This record gives sequence, structure tokens and C-alpha cells, in this order.
Amino acid sequence: QQFVPPAFPGTSPVIPPNVTEFQYREILRLHNENLVKWRNYTNAQQAMKQLVIDSIEPVYLRAIRDRHVGFANVSIIQIYEYLFNTYGKLSPQELMQNQTAIHKAWDPTTPFEVLIDQIEDCQEIAATAGQPFTEAQILTAAYTNVFNTGLYFEDCKAWNKRPVVKKTWANFKAHFQQAQAELNQVQATGHGPQNFAGAVTIDQLQHIVDSINTPPPAPGSDPGYLALAATNADLAAQLLKAQQDIAELQQKMTAPRNTGRGPRRPRELSGSYCWSHGFFVAADHNSANCHKPKPGHKTEATKENRMGGSEAGMSRE
Repeated sequence: QQFVPPAFPGTSPVIPPNVTEFQYREILRLHNENLVKWRNYTNAQQAMKQLVIDSIEPVYLRAIRDRHVGFANVSIIQIYEYLFNTYGKLSPQELMQNQTAIHKAWDPTTPFEVLIDQIEDCQEIAATAGQPFTEAQILTAAYTNVFNTGLYFEDCKAWNKRPVVKKTWANFKAHFQQAQAELNQVQATGHGPQNFAGAVTIDQLQHIVDSINTPPPAPGSDPGYLALAATNADLAAQLLKAQQDIAELQQKMTAPRNTGRGPRRPRELSGSYCWSHGFFVAADHNSANCHKPKPGHKTEATKENRMGGSEAGMSRE
């Protein structure tokens, strides 16, 4: 449903003649209520407009700015429409790039939400350009991406068995988020798909290679034998390389997932103090230079005079 901006109800209510006391009070109440709605809407519009103006280089808004009153007579909707119509249109080449981007291979060692963002970002771009993807196209792109990882065959089979009416984007996200969570639990126990090659170790394979490369007691200088030995050596080297690649894949699959966060600082006392974060802070972190102060933060607080601040990490001796 389209939003209808509240109209200005006037500075004072219009009171018809011969109204009762109850009617008079109801008219006053409705007028005050409408006046509050209009003020809230107007203030929100002004705040949003100023936020957009402050965030964009002035040259990109110069065409709709009045030399004398600035943007006073321009609404936030008009600003958005101007920016979109002037700078927001995509070229055919950009639309093609977006169609390619939706099929970009997903790295299964990252959270499934990475693939969700990829799909939904591309969908938003296409919709903005007036050429949205259908849900069937979205599901096809996402399903193909998951299937190609080689890790979710059983989950893909379960998805395929669902009725058509149940194959929605929302259900797809929930289904494979759960699938990844279960796969991570299995891999954590050392019994996941990444261990399918664990029956033969690198050392065992190297022993096989050495055995192949060891000549029999009386090979002579027969050319056929020499060619066979060379072939065996080449095959052995290729086999060893394959096992090393598998080992590298094992290491990658068991590595911690990349969540986009940096390493956490160790919880140790540095001798410094912050009103918001207590004693577990870096040596150069204190109340005066805290970058993430909490409500009521006091910059003058020290470990000797905490001023009611955090006691996290404080010795209880």
C-alpha cells in the first residue's frame, strides 16, 4: 500500500457551532494527534534530507539546488528521484555483468550467508534496473552453486523431493543454512567428506613411489624396461601430487571459517582502564580516548576513580 504523507492540520482546530462538550474534546484530541503525526513526519523528512545532502558531493546535487534557499523547496523524495534518474541507470553491459555475478562460484568454507548476500544483491540491482530475476531464476542460480561444491549432494536430493509450492527462496535459505550447520558438526568430529582420502597417508604413498622406482634385480638395458620404468615413475609422481592436493583440501576444509572478523584480543590486564569496558583493555585504551563509549560514558574516569564505570577485569582480592 502506498504511503500517504500526513497533511498539515492547521495551527488550531476548526470547531463547528453548537457542539457538545464531548464533541469539542474529541475534535481537540484528533487535531493534536494529527498535528503530532505531521510534525514527526516533517522532522523525519528534514533529517533524512540533510543526511543525504551531507553524504553526497555538492556537485552531484547542484542542478536541483536553489542559489538562495538551497534545498528548502526540494523534498527527500525529489532528491532520491533526481539521483536515481541521473546517476542510477545501469547500462546493458552492467546488467550483463550482474547476470554473471549471480552465478559466481561460492566458497563453501565461508558462511552460507555469503551466497545469500550474493544472490540478493544481484536481485536488488536487477530489480532497480526494472529487470528483476524471477524466483525460479534465483533458485536455479543458488542451487547450481551449492551443488557444484560437491558437499551437499544428499541435501540437494532432499530439496528436489520437495513439492513445487515448497520450493521458495525463503525455504531454500533455511534448508541449506541447516545443511551447512550439520556439515560443520560432522567435519568437526573428523568424519566429514574431507576425510574420504584419509585411508592412505602421504608417507605410505611415498613408500609405494619408492618401491615403483626401485629397479628389479636384473633389468639389463632393455629399452622396453627403461620405458616402463619411466612410465611408472611418472605415474607415481602424479599419484603423489594428487595425494598432496587432497591433503591441502583437507587442511582448507578443517580450517576455521572466515567470518570477516579479526582475531579477538586476549583478555589480560594491561594496567589501563576505560569507563565503558573496564580493565580488559589495551595499554593505549582509556576512558578519554575510547572509540566505542557506552551511554553515560565518563571520559574523566580512571582505575583509581572509576566514577561508577565498568568493573570488568577488576581484581576482587
